[in-house]
Amino acid sequence: MIIYFGHSLRDYNTEKESKEIERIIELYPECEIINPKDIIAPKSKDIIDAQTILNKYFIPIIKGCDIFCYSKTKKGKLTYGVRKELEYAEFLGLNIVEV
Repeated sequence: MIIYFGHSLRDYNTEKESKEIERIIELYPECEIINPKDIIAPKSKDIIDAQTILNKYFIPIIKGCDIFCYSKTKKGKLTYGVRKELEYAEFLGLNIVEV
């Protein structure tokens, strides 16, 4: 089972990210987790560039996953990138789990 873990760039390499990954492993012990922080892609704060980066680097990977897990920011928001990834996962009909 392959799981894509969509979460904020600001949560990369934090305790929050570690705990959320632990939660995914608890739910799906035999899973392979794809963490977007491990995908080499340019960073951009420009929404047009961000959408291009999503389309080129992340969307094709989500297509090959079984489950889309995601988390909101500490303030309970979805970042632009996570929201777009989530919309695509919904379009594909993937199982979606908030962690």
